Amino acid sequence: MFTVINTETKKYLRADWEEQRGQLYTHDVDLAVKFESWHDAEDITEATEQVVPLSND
Repeated sequence: MFTVINTETKKYLRADWEEQRGQLYTHDVDLAVKFESWHDAEDITEATEQVVPLSND
């Protein structure tokens, strides 16, 4: 699984980012958007965002 982080704040992109226009990022990994593939995540990233793998702890 993969997620997207903001490279400046190191916060995760929220799973409900489309509905929550004012609050796009969170420190809570449980609220982070999750993708099955790197390419799916990469399709939505902006210039200040980066795709990162989610650990399976």
